[in-house]
Amino acid sequence: LDAASQIFYSVGAAWGAIITMASYNRFRHDCYRDAIIIPLINCGTSVFAGIVVFSIIGFMAHESGAEVKDVITSGPGLAFIVYPEALSRLPLSPLWACLFFVMLITIGVDTQFGMFETLISALVDTWPGVLRKRKVPFTAAICAIMFLLGIPFVTNVRHYSPPLPFS
Repeated sequence: LDAASQIFYSVGAAWGAIITMASYNRFRHDCYRDAIIIPLINCGTSVFAGIVVFSIIGFMAHESGAEVKDVITSGPGLAFIVYPEALSRLPLSPLWACLFFVMLITIGVDTQFGMFETLISALVDTWPGVLRKRKVPFTAAICAIMFLLGIPFVTNVRHYSPPLPFS
């Protein structure tokens, strides 16, 4: 169920990033082809990653003599326990480990680019007369504001600030 919801999250049209990025295409661009190819590649990549993860979990269970359900539970442990275990068994394992974690960082940053571009495009399209000519400084200002708003969530400063209603 979690995997299916992740697929819908990553290719969901209501999320906004796909529609926003599509708005930068040429007018005669074949959007139908893209609408078929992108979900197929996305789902294919997810299925391939699932096969890799669960084959490694099966190998770890076989090697330790435990049941698969006892080796690992769902969640971030899949990315931070299973893949490093597999990478440690490869030749040149430090190289593969570095590439793997660079990939994780770029996936996270890429997701943020999509969401951020959706926000910026929505605001610029709402007030084109004011913001279209100043899109770069406006984007930099929103980045700075979001950065400052995010600091309490990633540091211990949050313990010294007033309690938030949703924390």
